[in-house]
Amino acid sequence: MKLLLKAGTVSQLARVFIQDATKSDGSGLTGLTHGSVGLKWNYARQDQAAATAVALAAAAVGTWTSGGFTEFDAVKLPGVYEIGIPDDALASVGSVQMLLFGAPDMAPCPVEIELTLVPVGTYAPRII
Repeated sequence: MKLLLKAGTVSQLARVFIQDATKSDGSGLTGLTHGSVGLKWNYARQDQAAATAVALAAAAVGTWTSGGFTEFDAVKLPGVYEIGIPDDALASVGSVQMLLFGAPDMAPCPVEIELTLVPVGTYAPRII
């Protein structure tokens, strides 16, 4: 998954799809929580020399919590989870790579976010 956000964005929620590694049909994995055994979430901004571990936290759908992790809708969108991206992950221009992984039956879930100077959805004139 790839996202485009303005650098310095705060209180950002994102939805990610986590595939069930035991199924060959691409099914989503349901039932994960912030406390699921083995579940990890790490990120590294382009300007960092090492990855940062995210402290997973309980969250409610639609409410940002740093490190928040909650299942969105196990029936209508199985495998879709909402995450609260830590503000520090989005602090500087460039990009940030995130990886959620490690829970039983979970396929690794990579997320890349491009961080721009210009707010997303606005026009930036160029001077020639």
